Amino acid sequence: MDGFKIAIATKDKELEDLICIGSDLRSFTEVSENSKNEAKTIKSVDILFDTIDNDVKKKSSSMLAKIVIKGEISKNPELTKKLRKLSEWARNRSSDTAYRDVCIAVKEGDNTFQVVYTIKNVFVVDYNEVYGCDGSDESERDRFELHLTQAENNLDNIDILSDWPTDWEWARKG
Repeated sequence: MDGFKIAIATKDKELEDLICIGSDLRSFTEVSENSKNEAKTIKSVDILFDTIDNDVKKKSSSMLAKIVIKGEISKNPELTKKLRKLSEWARNRSSDTAYRDVCIAVKEGDNTFQVVYTIKNVFVVDYNEVYGCDGSDESERDRFELHLTQAENNLDNIDILSDWPTDWEWARKG
């Protein structure tokens, strides 16, 4: 695994609301300084398809997709703007923008994706930023954690692909 590219978009696909973190495939973008700075920002992505009732006796539609994105905060002004947007989304209660669609690409190498998930109708459960003074110890590094959950009864709104989806091309440069 060689990194991540994550795009978070509102339903109306407004570019000003788009949040993109990480780097794209080398064949798609020229390697800019911002791209280099963000290439290793995201440290892990956990995707869980969780059955709501842990004492379930048969398969049902009572499942949720849950996502945890963890990353490091660097001294990069562009990343700071993106984290500010994440913080605003976490506090957002507007029905128009609280539920968003997410595209998560796991890079296999410089020129290929291992897997790409698109998950619709997700909302922020928890958003956490941690800042430390020293940063020399792993536990003191500046970092963020974003916990997302998909709205109930939306498992049919998940696609698992091998490449960046064409309906997300507009967000790729974000």
